[in-house]
Amino acid sequence: MENKLLTRERMDRMIEARDDAEAMKLLAECGYNDSAGLDAALAQARAEVFKDMEQGAPDPRLVEVFQIKYDYHNAKTILKSQAMGADPERLLLAGGRYDPFQLWDSWKREALSGTSEAFKRAMEQAGAALADGGDPQRSDLILDRACFGEMAQLARELNSPFLQGYVRLSVDVANLRAAVRVARMGREGEFLRQVLLPGGNVSEQAIAAARGEYLAFCDADDYILPNTLEALYAALTRAGADTAGCGHRLLWPDGRTEDYAGALPAGVYGPEELREGIVKPLLGQRLDFGQGVLNGFIVRYLFRREVVLDNAIAFEGAYLEDELFLMEYCLHAQRLAMVDEPFYVYLQNPASVTRRYLPRYREEFGRFLERKRALVKRHGLDGLCPGWEENTCWAGLLIAVGNEFAPGNPKPMGERSAYVKALCAQPEMARAMASLRPKGLAGNKQLVADLLLGRHYTLLALLYRIKNRGK
Repeated sequence: MENKLLTRERMDRMIEARDDAEAMKLLAECGYNDSAGLDAALAQARAEVFKDMEQGAPDPRLVEVFQIKYDYHNAKTILKSQAMGADPERLLLAGGRYDPFQLWDSWKREALSGTSEAFKRAMEQAGAALADGGDPQRSDLILDRACFGEMAQLARELNSPFLQGYVRLSVDVANLRAAVRVARMGREGEFLRQVLLPGGNVSEQAIAAARGEYLAFCDADDYILPNTLEALYAALTRAGADTAGCGHRLLWPDGRTEDYAGALPAGVYGPEELREGIVKPLLGQRLDFGQGVLNGFIVRYLFRREVVLDNAIAFEGAYLEDELFLMEYCLHAQRLAMVDEPFYVYLQNPASVTRRYLPRYREEFGRFLERKRALVKRHGLDGLCPGWEENTCWAGLLIAVGNEFAPGNPKPMGERSAYVKALCAQPEMARAMASLRPKGLAGNKQLVADLLLGRHYTLLALLYRIKNRGK
């Protein structure tokens, strides 16, 4: 089993694959069966993993908690295909408790057997609902309730706090997806209450009643302190502000912490101060000369929903998107209340996307720069920070070099060196290097900048090889 596990680097390459054939080639390198196509290979591997886990688990129900969702997927597929007069076989998934093709065969013969009583009852009820009114949403809801009900029952029987928490979290995710779908349909109120599932950490009543005027963000591997939203809301209410911000705390896996101040000291700030204190440094002060650079984390703020919606502020891209969102928002916000407390806890996760090799960072940065140019033009910001583009490009170049020489990059060192040389020759990078020669950069960045300016690409590659030795 271990030989078939995908490394982080291989997963990144699969995500970046141009098509299924390229992704399948990567899976074949890990021993996956490539004779039947990508979906079949993944389904076969999933079924084999569950089979191995069943043989090694002290109680097969430990594995069944994770298999149940595939059974209910197959139930939905069978019922909907039957209602449409279609063959469901190509959409059935292996990996559940029950063989999907036997399930289909027994359902066709009206002789469903060998399943749990809860599954059989739910499938019969969902089938009847589909036949009576032709409403697939009602049918899905019956099956979803039964699915999470079975999962929760097994977790309770096993007396596992972990599995019980997993089920509650799974219900939360399903409910959030349902809430988003319903909102996009323009149908909330009673309809939303009907489709939400019980058993999550957040009750279905609380989700249905939510009418938030403010937005907060949290990365999947971070967390906020329990009183964060209450404190930020109190701060902006006292100040009559539309936004509130705080500091953050870095947390290392070994338990060490370090606190950082917010974008501005505690206080209340108006549009001009937002422009000077947040927009300007995010626009053109992106090089660290020992005093640090302003972090564009949007996770440190409580935003007014109305400002975001009225100005169509949205995320674009997979990297550096925080900076653009925060700049655009602060150009429209009227009043910011800042507190010093480090309410947001940022995990220094060695597996984070910001610490892995990004195969398409160059393209991501190019799109980021185009969006930043558009923002500058839209708001007439050229005079706010002259030379902002050269500063931004230098910062992007230093990140790109570190990314290219990251340990996860599978390319030979010679190819990496050639890539950096080509990167420096790009028009925007060449202009930045010709017009701005950084001095006093923090850490090793000054050495990297000097080597780039001197065109010493081979020496740079050798130094990175020494730096990354053993990683």
